[in-house]
Amino acid sequence: MLMADTMSIFFVILGMMLAFPALWLFCRGLWPEAVNAAADRCGKRLWSSFLAGLPITIITIVVVEMVFNVLGPVGKIASVGVVCLYLLQANLGVSGVARLVRYSASIIIGSGAANLGLRNS
Repeated sequence: MLMADTMSIFFVILGMMLAFPALWLFCRGLWPEAVNAAADRCGKRLWSSFLAGLPITIITIVVVEMVFNVLGPVGKIASVGVVCLYLLQANLGVSGVARLVRYSASIIIGSGAANLGLRNS
């Protein structure tokens, strides 16, 4: 494997690691009520939310693949648009999970810091 191949893989992974948290913050900034509702739902029953989204994901993949293959160039553009909208909607829920994780971590760190005599800064 050439150095250019290694660097391209590294930068793709780095870009994804930067893009997804930015998308979660984007969703939280635009739709705070939806993110809070997703966090509340996931705080009560995380697996049922995941399992409810699984059939929607499978249907989206099948529909996008059919549109991509059947409609030619227009279908390719339409399928990219559908995937972008689906990922935006899916990451809205993931933003709620990230909010829930941050809230839980702040409670754990806050109680641990109080026990150790540390301050939150």
